[in-house]
Amino acid sequence: MTRKGDALVTDWTGDRLKGFREAADLSRRQLMFKIRDIRKDKTPAERTIQRWEDGDTAPGADDLLLLAAVFECQVQDFFAEAA
Repeated sequence: MTRKGDALVTDWTGDRLKGFREAADLSRRQLMFKIRDIRKDKTPAERTIQRWEDGDTAPGADDLLLLAAVFECQVQDFFAEAA
């Protein structure tokens, strides 16, 4: 874990999420709707997805599982590899 400003940050890397999204040719809005199709009760806002990609925040466990389902990958694919 490292510090970013005053926040403690895990090895989450928003660049990987952005890479998956762009490879799937999805806008943030389209990704938001894909997540909404899976989980109707609570969908992250477009701004939330942007903050994830920018590394300002990291998605919670439930959101990580949804993202992995959308992109048909493993949750660990969104994290930096151990050095």
